[in-house]
Amino acid sequence: ELFQVKFGTVPRTMFALFELVSAPDLKPYRDTLFRNPAFVVFLVIFIILGSFGINGLLVALINESILEKNQARIEAERLERELRRKKLQQKCGELSDS
Repeated sequence: ELFQVKFGTVPRTMFALFELVSAPDLKPYRDTLFRNPAFVVFLVIFIILGSFGINGLLVALINESILEKNQARIEAERLERELRRKKLQQKCGELSDS
């Protein structure tokens, strides 16, 4: 039966649920879904919540990348300003010495 094949062990169950979240194809489960309405409710809720979870992870990764790039840009601009300030101080020192 489908339950034994897909959900017989914990690793198989985890893999089957991962497949459902990443690519929700319910065709292999059609016969089982008609016999077990509770399973339908569980799968629909799991797929919806899992999709939101994966979407949240992707958004968080993108935001983290953007923040890191922004911090690197800010640091580079700060170093550039500091270098210009030192050059200006050096030139002002040369002018005041002469």
